[in-house]
Amino acid sequence: VDQAGKKNDDPSEENNENLSNDPISRKSRNANANIEMEDMNIDQPQQDDDDDVKMFEEPQQTQEPSFIGNVNTVAALSDDTKFIEDRLDQARAELDLHYENQGDSQQTLDGAELWLRFQLITEDLTTQLCEQLRTILEPNLATKLRGDFRTGKRINMKKVIPYIASQFRKDKIWLRRTKPSKRQYQIMVALDDSESMADRGCTRLALEALVSVTRALTQLEVGELSIVRIGKNIKFLHKFDQPFTDDSGIECVSQFTFASPRSQWSSFLKKMITYLEQSQSSLPSSSGYDYHQLVFLITDGAIQEDRTKIARLVREAREKRQLLVAILVDNSITEQSIVEFKGTVVSHKPFLEDYPLPHYIVLRDVTHLPDILADALRQWFELLQQSFDI
Repeated sequence: VDQAGKKNDDPSEENNENLSNDPISRKSRNANANIEMEDMNIDQPQQDDDDDVKMFEEPQQTQEPSFIGNVNTVAALSDDTKFIEDRLDQARAELDLHYENQGDSQQTLDGAELWLRFQLITEDLTTQLCEQLRTILEPNLATKLRGDFRTGKRINMKKVIPYIASQFRKDKIWLRRTKPSKRQYQIMVALDDSESMADRGCTRLALEALVSVTRALTQLEVGELSIVRIGKNIKFLHKFDQPFTDDSGIECVSQFTFASPRSQWSSFLKKMITYLEQSQSSLPSSSGYDYHQLVFLITDGAIQEDRTKIARLVREAREKRQLLVAILVDNSITEQSIVEFKGTVVSHKPFLEDYPLPHYIVLRDVTHLPDILADALRQWFELLQQSFDI
């Protein structure tokens, strides 16, 4: 009878209770349990060995997916590079087609489309040229106050107490703007818009040079930028008093048609000198200011005017601290010659022998523009510094 007063009818439960209270039965159960554990321990080392083998082999299995992943990454990068190259080639082909069919409105691009494509194909050139020019066009405008002077623009408040304590003898308490920290150049980029540029196949190369130079100068924050179109008439597409933006670039590239019968070089040089003089005189003077005006002239080099007159105007510009740099985009100009008749004697001389533009570079490949232009500017600036004793 259980605690509730009910009788337990199951005899097996009663037997189990009796066995559990028996000490002999407890010992036998413990012995059986030890035997079972020993049996399990016999098989355990084999399992541990298998696990050790598996753990040793796992790193070898993980190497193959890692290698395959690297190969896939390289293949993906190769595909991206090929895609970019194909896109650049497509943009160049579209630009060539545009300038070959300017009379057909269905095959021509508007200003925004032209500027976008030129930006795409000159992105690397712009970055390289910007870094090259950074070391050449050094800061020339002092904007920060420095130093200890007896006279100056502003008092150094840190020096006031020592000045009073020294019975007003340590009087170097003034600051001046002495060290240049900002670039302030006026740079003009002029492009030949004559028919000869199209006849010689120089249109896209010339505009690539134009876009690369203007964007590099803008990124460098050199100061003020101007763009001029040289043709039968001289037109200032962008002036110094306006910031150069993408909208300015769109407006400028859309103005070049390369349909002018000829370029008026002497007229351009006269207007260039006058405009640069007026622009320089309109700027405020500064005691720490070292001024430079540069003109990049992009042309095929076919000057059909009096070379003596052109050379005289170039010398006049140089005397006014205006440096004219010609970028010749026609590869064949080095092979051309001029035929001269003196009585019955016929003579030949190279086209560039007495060229009126002394500072010029021949650009055979636009990818070489950053290095060639940087080296040339570095040499010409050294010559200017020697001639003006800067």
